[in-house]
Amino acid sequence: MRTFFLSCVASLLCLLRAQPALARFGDLDPTFGNGGIALYPLSENGACVAEGHSVAVHPDGHIWVVGDTRTGPNDAQVDAAFLKLDSRGAIVAADFGYESSQLRAVAINAATGEIFVAGNQDNAVTVRALNPDGSFETSWGTNGVTVIAVGNDFGHQTTVNDMQIDVGGSLYLAGQYNGSGTAQAMLAYLNPGGALQSAEQVTSNSFDVVPTSLAIVPQGQKLLFSGYENGACTNQEFDVTFSGGFHFTRDSTYSSPDYVFSGAAGCFIDTSAPLTIDGQLIEAGRILNSDGSWTAFARGVSSNGALDGVANVFDMSPWGENSPRKVLPLQEGDLVPRESVLAGFTGVDSSGSPGAWASSIDNNGAIEGDFGNGGTTLINFDPEDHASGKVFGATFDEHHRTILVGTYDTGVSDASGNDCTDIFVARLQSPLWDDFIFVDGFDG
Repeated sequence: MRTFFLSCVASLLCLLRAQPALARFGDLDPTFGNGGIALYPLSENGACVAEGHSVAVHPDGHIWVVGDTRTGPNDAQVDAAFLKLDSRGAIVAADFGYESSQLRAVAINAATGEIFVAGNQDNAVTVRALNPDGSFETSWGTNGVTVIAVGNDFGHQTTVNDMQIDVGGSLYLAGQYNGSGTAQAMLAYLNPGGALQSAEQVTSNSFDVVPTSLAIVPQGQKLLFSGYENGACTNQEFDVTFSGGFHFTRDSTYSSPDYVFSGAAGCFIDTSAPLTIDGQLIEAGRILNSDGSWTAFARGVSSNGALDGVANVFDMSPWGENSPRKVLPLQEGDLVPRESVLAGFTGVDSSGSPGAWASSIDNNGAIEGDFGNGGTTLINFDPEDHASGKVFGATFDEHHRTILVGTYDTGVSDASGNDCTDIFVARLQSPLWDDFIFVDGFDG
């Protein structure tokens, strides 16, 4: 027994010595793309603009990216684009340059493997169901498509900013409806088969109300959107009711006040995510300063809507343009996340060129130093040519590696003077508590 035990210990020590040096949480993952970054120029017919807006990871390990491209001379037409990538960033399937639409959100049903993409087309929102091979799932909706217009009003614009899927496969969307001269908040619900159950204007104000993020609150069947209205940050919660038809009703017990920071010209929540099943939030956004520059902030919000203390304000760069775009709570089993990954873009030089960045923040919005370089990873695409990029979307894969998607400015222009951009996808290293599990090289 003693000999066997010593043999096991020796074998374990050999295995530990064989492991590669652990990279820091948040560093670019060299096993993805080229040094952690992959670029995708998707435009055609003389145009040179492509943008990635949202990303999700399929249970089979493939990465799905949605956005839009320009096709035709002078960027005359904006068209939808999606990419299916393998776990190293190589294109498995792609479709772009169709239907004059812009894709803004992607969600995946983990139980069925179906992929749902939502975007804006003409004056309506379209949601499409795809099979894992990229073909339409024609049994869903109407031949794989559901069209959403508030009140069936195709004469005024309905748009989508975010989409979430619940455990039963139902889809919820948040966006805007411009039926009265101002943009008002819109919520919509599609059942698991793709039938539209409701699309409602849920605010009525004399000023614009813009939901940027949507969260499903399982405890109590509620929806919670974050965004901005009348230059102030706002969180609003709605009960989801099914009796007598499907409706969204404002939750009068949710006490979150609209807020603006002292001395600022405006406040904009760009991203939020639930920390707990009862609706506790972590949110981040931008403060518009009186001189026109932007400062980033992050803060917690209690499940009843009360703001948690003082927001943490941070300048990622002395050149301003601090703009968070996605916050992702790090789930460790059933525990409440102790930190979240925040991604967006910031100024990288005195000319105001934006650069893609990611940070780790605690539940109060303070930057954690265990991520990247002192709490932040700045993706420097091409320092010699000052080419730059912006993050618009992010997600985690099954190993808690952060996947970022956005647009990369190539530093050149087309004949019409348009800045040429590619879709970019980057992958960052997972936290150390995950690296110890997935260092065997077989994680795809």
